Amino acid sequence: MRWADALSTAPDLGQAVAACSAALGEAPEGGFDLLCAFVSPAHEDADDLLPAIHTLRRRHLVLVASTRELALGRLRDQRISDHRAALEVAAAHRYLAARRQAHAAVLGAGALILDVEPPALPLALVARYLDIKRAGRL
Repeated sequence: MRWADALSTAPDLGQAVAACSAALGEAPEGGFDLLCAFVSPAHEDADDLLPAIHTLRRRHLVLVASTRELALGRLRDQRISDHRAALEVAAAHRYLAARRQAHAAVLGAGALILDVEPPALPLALVARYLDIKRAGRL
């Protein structure tokens, strides 16, 4: 079974990781494969992601690509002109703090993280891959 087929048929993240690990097999002699996981921006998903990272780290270098919503920066930086704007600014700060905490947990689990806005993702992925190769981590 191809790894993409394994992932597309798994009903949850834990089963997807098990299927992906089985389909990918062992890492190459003397090194790691790079496995990139694209996750939704919801920091609530970090609790599901951490066990997956622990499993995958046994054989792979894991890079979690998390896209940051474009609107968050605008909400966080908007001028507070009324009660609604104050609530929006506070909510954006709280959400971003929760994202930072979730990203710290991902880093603590041994994965690399890439946190960028969607338009920057392709170039950032290539740059990170080249950095990893240059550092001899693959």
